[in-house]
Amino acid sequence: MQTPEPGLHYNVPFETYAAWDAVNNSVLKLMIDKTPAHARHYMLEGRKETPALLFGRAADCYLLEPTRFHMDFAVGPECDKRTREGKALWADFLKTVRPGQEIISQSDYDAIQKIYGVVSASQAMRLIEGGLSQVCCVWKDEPTGLLCKARFDYLQPDIPMITDLKTSQSADPERFAVDIFKYGYYQQAGFYTMGYRAVTGFDMDPPFCIFAIEKEAPYVHNGFELHADTVSAGQIAARRALTLYAKCLAEDKWPAYTDKITILNMPYWALRQTGWGQ
Repeated sequence: MQTPEPGLHYNVPFETYAAWDAVNNSVLKLMIDKTPAHARHYMLEGRKETPALLFGRAADCYLLEPTRFHMDFAVGPECDKRTREGKALWADFLKTVRPGQEIISQSDYDAIQKIYGVVSASQAMRLIEGGLSQVCCVWKDEPTGLLCKARFDYLQPDIPMITDLKTSQSADPERFAVDIFKYGYYQQAGFYTMGYRAVTGFDMDPPFCIFAIEKEAPYVHNGFELHADTVSAGQIAARRALTLYAKCLAEDKWPAYTDKITILNMPYWALRQTGWGQ
């Protein structure tokens, strides 16, 4: 699949976007959080599918592109596929699934509908209204010459403002602030704002917001605009990852952890807890 010219691209299926030959934030995050070897494996093999990732994609689609939901997802019947009746029911269902559709469970579909019912009346819904969903951004990173790509969950071009939808264990501000660091959301914010400025010529960072929705009832949620310091820290992290990626690509070397034998000690706080040194 040929990668398009730099710019903003609309109505691009995820499968098409995923096939574009350009570096994205998922790869860059692995460069820093783990090793270049992990990033290379991800590039070649893709991300391992999990129930949480599938649920997140389905929830994103239902909230951001509700008219597309039943084109992209099929809801499977609740049945025991170990029994004859369950096997027959499932086989009949599979006959109705169209090519390219992903299958989610009835319980997940019910949860997504409940989430929508709760958040649709929220003031935070303004973060994903009045703009465009699933906007793809392609740009050339000038310092490294790398072609980069990003997929904005939601873009309000008139402001401009980028919003990312996250399902989380907690939407409490203090806990979610930790998640921003723990899961690398700050680097995503930095990378996305760098991309937006590169393709639009905008002379300042657009606001980067997160619509955080808890995964379990009562589906408490919150809208956050990341502070400029956090976005700046994310840009530093993204720049460091891009520089390392470019070096590995040029040398065709993707190192992992050192294979030398080293002396390893527990952290001193752990040693003290054992009574060491007393």
